[in-house]
Amino acid sequence: MTRRPPSRAHRASVVVVVGTVALLLALAGCGIPTDGTPRPLADESSTTAPPASEPVDSADSVTLYLAETNDRLVTTRRGLDGEPSPQRVLDALLAGPLDEEKTDQGYITLIPVGTEAEVTVDGDLLVIRMSSEWESLTNGATVAYAQVVLTVTRNLPDIRRVSFRVGENVVPAPTPDSGTPDVVTRQDYAAFEPAGDG
Repeated sequence: MTRRPPSRAHRASVVVVVGTVALLLALAGCGIPTDGTPRPLADESSTTAPPASEPVDSADSVTLYLAETNDRLVTTRRGLDGEPSPQRVLDALLAGPLDEEKTDQGYITLIPVGTEAEVTVDGDLLVIRMSSEWESLTNGATVAYAQVVLTVTRNLPDIRRVSFRVGENVVPAPTPDSGTPDVVTRQDYAAFEPAGDG
């Protein structure tokens, strides 16, 4: 008995069946249901936060003045939990450098550990009441004052003058060239401004 070769129609139907089976196997391997029933997509929102040391550039970020071991000032960006205000800006500075900034860039702060502050605004004057830790400043005191004054005046355009207190006592602020006035401005610490960052 002589076998006839399969017809063109028969070959086409075999190709369709094989292609359908291959497609179903591929869909099954991808985890896509093959029952034809619509399903909601799973919520796969990422829970991975960007690293804390990632540069921040938004309306709610500020420039902080930290220091290097040679007492030169450097700037870094920091995000805030809300719009910049005198208290938020100062709290961010008093928190000091991030761990990554300490290890990777060698940043430090001359502000005594544990220092806290409360602020009062009177026109363009910011009165900062520092906790008792502030009185422990000795070497590097001028740099610490520069960190505070440059940080608050850079991020708060309405603040032009700064006065320091511990309790109710006025604390004169040491400056590089202007003695120790009771009220200081950004210009008093211009010598500490990092090159090209003014």
